[in-house]
Parts: sequence; structure tokens; C-alpha cells
Amino acid sequence: MKKIVLTLSLGVLLAGFSYSQKTTKGTKMASGTIGLTFNTEKRDDGTAITTRGKYSAINMNPNVGYFIMDGLAVGGGINIATSNYKRDGSADKLNTTSLAFAPFARYYTDMGLFGHVSVSLGSGKEKDTQDNGGGNVTVTETNFGLFGFEFGGGYAYFLNDNVAVEPMLIYGSNSIKDKTAAPNTKEIHGGIQFRIGISVFL
Repeated sequence: MKKIVLTLSLGVLLAGFSYSQKTTKGTKMASGTIGLTFNTEKRDDGTAITTRGKYSAINMNPNVGYFIMDGLAVGGGINIATSNYKRDGSADKLNTTSLAFAPFARYYTDMGLFGHVSVSLGSGKEKDTQDNGGGNVTVTETNFGLFGFEFGGGYAYFLNDNVAVEPMLIYGSNSIKDKTAAPNTKEIHGGIQFRIGISVFL
């Protein structure tokens, strides 16, 4: 039993040393994550539940960073997002695309767990297609600015000395401002998303 405990303890210490060696001051990192969201919008009127439409979204986030101290990396990235909403039984649909610059900070513990926080500033376009009946379809395009933030954490599972797979759980919120709307008019979207990423440490 003592041998098992000693072996496990040694393994934990070596793992901690290995992680700390990869995230020391002066190390550079390049990473990328992808997040997928699929939702179904339903309506419950008390007698029946009907499907009203389907929503899907893809988020891609390439990043580069630099460890300014042991465990702490800062850097910048680009958030690329696209989403689609399609109403069932109708030509109605809503397509949104956005691009934002996103500075970030990330702190790694010696065991591979890490915390992540970032803000984003950018713009996008919303394309709204409405079915007015009788084959009459109107399309409206709107440009918007956005400001957002996100925070969460994950775990770095190292495949070799330099490459890690990083599953993450992130909460994010975006404030979207229609550039043609009244000054104080904006929409706020927020939620939790699971992401999977790959990071290279050099």
C-alpha cells in the first residue's frame, strides 16, 4: 500500500513539474478553439409542445500568447462567429456573422488546470429573411457593433512536450448595438458553451 501511495505521489509531483516547465516565463503559445451550438426552439401552449425553429452556431478562436510570468499568459486572438436560425414551415430565417479582436489572459496551475478571461470588440452583419406570404419574401441586412466578455476554465492534456488538447467550459456575454438604431438600444446575449482547443507551447 505504501508503495502505491508513493508511486502516485511521485506521479503527481512529476506531472506538476512537467506542466510548470511548459508554462514558465518567456514561453510562447499558439492556440485555437472551436465551439458548436445546436438548439431547437419549442413552444408549450399548455396543451401541446410544438417545434418553432432550429438554431445553430459555430465559434472559432485562434489565439497567440506569451507567458509574462510563470503560469500567466497574456495575448490576443480573433473571434469568428456565425449563427443561423430557421423557422419551421417557413422561409423565415436569420443569419448572423461577426468578427472581433479579443485580448485574453490565462493562468495555468502546475496540474494543468487553467482559468481564462477575455474581452472582445468587433462588428458583424445580420441578414433577416421574412416570408410575407404569396411568394413575397423580404431581406433586410443590418450592420452592428459588438462588445463582449467571457470567462471560464479548462484542463490542458499534453499529448507530447509541446502540444496540449484543452477542453473548456466558458460563460460568455455579448452586447450588440445596431448601428442605425437609437443610441441606447442594444441586445445582450449570454450563455455557457463547451469548447475544445489545441495549444502549442514553444
